[in-house]
Amino acid sequence: MRNVVKNVFDQTSQNKAKNIVSTEKPHISIKNGTITEGLASKFAEKFKTQGFTVDSITNAKKRDYQHTVLVDLSHGNKSKSFELLQTQLRVQPTTTYDSVELNRLPLSDFLIILGDDIGQSLQ
Repeated sequence: MRNVVKNVFDQTSQNKAKNIVSTEKPHISIKNGTITEGLASKFAEKFKTQGFTVDSITNAKKRDYQHTVLVDLSHGNKSKSFELLQTQLRVQPTTTYDSVELNRLPLSDFLIILGDDIGQSLQ
């Protein structure tokens, strides 16, 4: 898992990401929806290196997410950042998610709930 997280972003992707992020200044919240301890923190560090502001890092209410969830809370106002997250996480956006996960969420632009597929999709 460490190797997967370490190699999520190659140098070209990092440069592109930094340009997008410096323009849109997106805020993200990351929740660990798996039983893998520290997964959200590891991803948060990678996103921080690209310039994302990470508002919160927590465990999801339930820890049995099979698929990673990406929710656009910016209502399309930060579309390039949203596309970047979709590409890097290799997920499709969703409009179906557990609304309980939004409770007490900071005013982030995006919510990421990491699922068991995150390791498989990034190999």
